[in-house]
Amino acid sequence: MRDSGAVADVVATPELLEQMLRRKPPCWPWAAFASVLFQHWAALEARKVSQVLGAPAGPPTGRLDTGAEVAAFVAHHVRAVDEIVREAGEFLRSPIFLAVFGVPEDESTADGPGIVRVGRRVSGYYERLLELAEDCRRQAVIDHDAPLLADCIRFVNQPLQDFGGLINDVLERLEHQQKRVVSGRRPLTYTPLSLQVTTDDVLVWSILDRLID
Repeated sequence: MRDSGAVADVVATPELLEQMLRRKPPCWPWAAFASVLFQHWAALEARKVSQVLGAPAGPPTGRLDTGAEVAAFVAHHVRAVDEIVREAGEFLRSPIFLAVFGVPEDESTADGPGIVRVGRRVSGYYERLLELAEDCRRQAVIDHDAPLLADCIRFVNQPLQDFGGLINDVLERLEHQQKRVVSGRRPLTYTPLSLQVTTDDVLVWSILDRLID
């Protein structure tokens, strides 16, 4: 993942990203966006892996002593996850996001600083989800309430995995643009990015049933 000179590629450091934004090699708008995501994702990868694999989280940072406290905690985190996913999806379709890439046939219309800003904002959604997931895993509860908290953790972990699909989509678009440029073809106009969310209906209803009870 480097700036090859012929076409822009994903770069691993902010310094290399700055160089790309100055030089603006072909495909630089999507390469810059992918680089911002990659750099942020890489910085959080160890935490994300620990979260998804359920590695020891260290001493609890909070304690939920009653069933009512656990239910309120879980309800809050479920709503917070849904809100972040909704915000992220709306932002990816928003005129603000789409405008920074300019028009595909004229990369000079793209906004380099704007691409960095939207990349950081998208990365911020991912980090907020990770923080919510980590908060769930660091709570101490009595054995009776442990299954509900465990299901909450499973619920929050899923969007973390789904965000991996988003960055894969970005990388695929970049690779496709690179191939078209190298072969002398015009860049394509893509449909807006979307965050494809996996919904486990059984898990969701299991959580909701216990919250209602």
